Amino acid sequence: IRYARISGATYCIQSNSAVDDINNNHLSGCRYGVYTNSGSPRITNNLIAENSEAGIYVGNSNPTIKYNTLDLNGDYGVYIHSGYDNSNQVLENNIITRNNVGLYNGDDTTRGYNNIWGNGTDYSSIAAAETDISSDPQYLDPY
Repeated sequence: IRYARISGATYCIQSNSAVDDINNNHLSGCRYGVYTNSGSPRITNNLIAENSEAGIYVGNSNPTIKYNTLDLNGDYGVYIHSGYDNSNQVLENNIITRNNVGLYNGDDTTRGYNNIWGNGTDYSSIAAAETDISSDPQYLDPY
């Protein structure tokens, strides 16, 4: 799914049992921006903003999440479900701002170089990665 503008659904994009390529989309106004519960989707270069529950929800899956902007999502920027082997998940080079919780869980997830700033709580059930930063991205316009 590339170059789409999706809004107003329960799941802007739901990925199950696939190696989906979710790239360069604008996902907003849904309950979940991207909801993945199995498979190994590649989620890259998306604007995921103003979704009511989570920008990205990771269930029992191994996504690669890179170069996204996750802004003003209701509960979570990125929610990584606990009780699953997270060692094949990647979360790198994202901007995660102004969500209730920036990043939830993901202890074994390969993480780094994310800018997690200005959330109600930046990290929940996890500490910042050594290479993460927390700096105002100074958006001119998030869209």
